[in-house]
Amino acid sequence: MSHIFLSLFNFIDRIDTWIRDENGEPSVESSVYQDRLSRGWYWGTEWFKETLLQLREAGVVPNRTYRSGPMLKDHAENQAMLIMQAGMKHFGLSEEALVTPLRGDITQAAIAARIFRETTVSQQWIAEQLGMKSAPNVSQQNRRFRKFGNKLPKNIKKWQKIKIF
Repeated sequence: MSHIFLSLFNFIDRIDTWIRDENGEPSVESSVYQDRLSRGWYWGTEWFKETLLQLREAGVVPNRTYRSGPMLKDHAENQAMLIMQAGMKHFGLSEEALVTPLRGDITQAAIAARIFRETTVSQQWIAEQLGMKSAPNVSQQNRRFRKFGNKLPKNIKKWQKIKIF
């Protein structure tokens, strides 16, 4: 995925260089085109601008905070809950056992890592649902879990391969 971003930035650099060679420094309100793109601005004709504005007013084009919108948040939380339920079923855990794991048990970290990897819920949400104290603790547990690599127990390897949705 990162090669796509690298290609995009190389393209933008080429366009900026080309414009600089033709007309001097590319700017709109003293901002280079690459800066404009990173701020969510558009490139295009006046017609394209008007079309985007009409779509925005109609609610078709989301604003920059669309990821934190209530509909997406609900969807992410529903997916995370499905992963939690599947984990509880797979590992044979009650809700109480899930939020109070035994020392050294990595099943909770396995579930948290999968939720983090497959949804857009915050680490704070994961911490609250799994009784993991705080978002930094979730981050630390995910990091420790990833260090296991291929040395995971069979039941956790199997858990990682189960299709949930």
